[in-house]
Amino acid sequence: MTDYMAFDSIAERMNEMDTDKERWEFVKDNPDALTIHLDNDLTYATCVGDDRDDPVIIDFDWYIGWADGLQYLSAAFGLDFECV
Repeated sequence: MTDYMAFDSIAERMNEMDTDKERWEFVKDNPDALTIHLDNDLTYATCVGDDRDDPVIIDFDWYIGWADGLQYLSAAFGLDFECV
C-alpha cells in the first residue's frame, strides 16, 4: 500500500523551506525519494512512487531550465531528473 501521507508530509516540509538552497540540500540527502522536473521556465519535484493523478508538487523558487549537460550532472550525483 502506498503511503500518500508520507508524500504529502515531504512536500509540505519542502514547500515550507525558506530557500532553494535548503530544498536542494534535501534533494541531495534524499536522492531516491524525489524526481526533479526541469522545464525551460519551471523547476519542481515530485515524490518517487506518488502515482496519484495529481501528485504533490514541490516548488522551487528559481528554475534551472533544461540542458543536455544537466542529465550528465544529475547522473553523476545520483539524482533523478526528468525533462518536461
